[in-house]
Amino acid sequence: MATKNTCSNCWKEPTLCVCAMIPQIKTRTRLLVLQHPQEARNQWGTARLLTLSVPGSVHRVGLSWPSLAKVMGSPVQASRWGVLFLGTLKQYKPVPEAPGLYPLNGKKLPKLEGLVLLDGNWKQSKTLWWRNPWLLRLHRLVLNSQAPSLYTPLRRQPRKACLSTIEAAAECFSFLGESEQTSAALKQLFASFIDLANHRRQGALDSHPSGEMVPAAPELLSNTDHGNNSRSA
Repeated sequence: MATKNTCSNCWKEPTLCVCAMIPQIKTRTRLLVLQHPQEARNQWGTARLLTLSVPGSVHRVGLSWPSLAKVMGSPVQASRWGVLFLGTLKQYKPVPEAPGLYPLNGKKLPKLEGLVLLDGNWKQSKTLWWRNPWLLRLHRLVLNSQAPSLYTPLRRQPRKACLSTIEAAAECFSFLGESEQTSAALKQLFASFIDLANHRRQGALDSHPSGEMVPAAPELLSNTDHGNNSRSA
């Protein structure tokens, strides 16, 4: 979240601010990001970058909300929304022959009005899942990503196939029928952010006394953003 030392718009420190690069993307699919409070303070998270890029999207920081309608601030049909499903670390295993995005119940992917992403490391995302039982009324979706996240090795992930929140959204939008430009623009923004983060990291390495190891910042050692088969950050 924004503090006196961070950008009031993207919530990043000056060396990580990418406000000048944030695209404005129109999507048919509505987007809701529920972010764990601890993740909102993490400089390496991507939820804020994602929602700034998609005008009309909703970004909420907290632990629980009464219903989808309450969190969206308007009447909605839960049956027309999907949520990227977490599962467990032990359960998760990429399935090469499976579709890129599919319902947990094995049925055909329905035409959805909106998508919910949970943003936090695996443990934080699970907390959001269990504290919001109304999520069970949505279509539980599995993202079967085959591409590695750009986070590696900047931020440790619980599984190789886990993605940042913005990467997960980019892939989901593609499978939900949004334009290729939508996915490409989000991935390009994330790549630019990673470049800044790596540059900052390299600067720390260069300025450190020769021969000594530079420890990664604590937030770099947490699980990747999204607790899903993507992770959210």
